[in-house]
Amino acid sequence: MPSRNGPETALVVAVAVLALLAVAPVGPAAAQEECRAVEGRQVCVQDVSLSSSVLVDGEQGEITATIENVGNETASPSVMLSVAQSANETGIYQIGQPALEPGESTTLSQPLNATTNGTHAFQIQLLDPGTRVRFDTSEPVTLDVVDEAPPGLGGPIDRVELAIGGLAVALVGFAAVGYRVVGEYRE
Repeated sequence: MPSRNGPETALVVAVAVLALLAVAPVGPAAAQEECRAVEGRQVCVQDVSLSSSVLVDGEQGEITATIENVGNETASPSVMLSVAQSANETGIYQIGQPALEPGESTTLSQPLNATTNGTHAFQIQLLDPGTRVRFDTSEPVTLDVVDEAPPGLGGPIDRVELAIGGLAVALVGFAAVGYRVVGEYRE
């Protein structure tokens, strides 16, 4: 069986490594407490999302959270929305207190008014209403409020685009090496 020479192998390995680095997280992962039981009840945040990560001043968006009772008892957590604004102002607001049977989930939404420019961080916390002990906390999500709409296409290349480009180059490299190997067998 013919062997690949050094430069071809190095190229294929380098492209594969670049593709993996482009999609790998950079820096330490954000620490999040695990969903925990409180007095036999356990409710967890399953998903948090924003309708848009960028809003123009005056627009309205929405934050949506899906929570699930993963315990064996009925639970009615206080669903709290923590807000950190760009001017170091913070707040916490209750956005619901659904009653959930074991295995049941629900989705809550809260409108967001884009009236203060800057970056705003949002986090969902689930608290036991009786003890105020935390069941779970979501990863923070951020919203940028800007004066003008961002431009459409163009702009700097982001990590997803780098990853797709690296994957495409790697696939072309693998196809070229495969074509060469098959061609050598036919001779």
